[in-house]
Amino acid sequence: MPADLLGLTEFDQYEDDKTDTVIYGFNIIVRLLLECNPNTCEMLGLDEEQYLIKSELGQELINNSSLFLSKRAIKSFGGYADAQLRRLQNAIARDSKPQSDREKHILNSVMNALEDFDECTVYLFEIVK
Repeated sequence: MPADLLGLTEFDQYEDDKTDTVIYGFNIIVRLLLECNPNTCEMLGLDEEQYLIKSELGQELINNSSLFLSKRAIKSFGGYADAQLRRLQNAIARDSKPQSDREKHILNSVMNALEDFDECTVYLFEIVK
């Protein structure tokens, strides 16, 4: 219901694991955006055709996306990248590949993550200025 999505009720979010879909209530998504949550910040920068449904309020959030980007994003995105890297390391550690191959794979993953993080940091610093 629209009242749920606009934060006029106790609705927080709806999750569908089969389709990997999450629908946030307005109050929740604004809080996550203010915290620079990577999953929600990403939604403000999609290509136009990637929005299945977009209300006037949603367009307003997109138009003002710079209001949600702060230096806090560096920590949020860095923490997200770090968690992904730890999951990868744990998966590789359980793998049956030789130690040297696992170490090379981890090093390549770290280098790729650092490149992505550097690009993201430069972009975020430009916006925050």
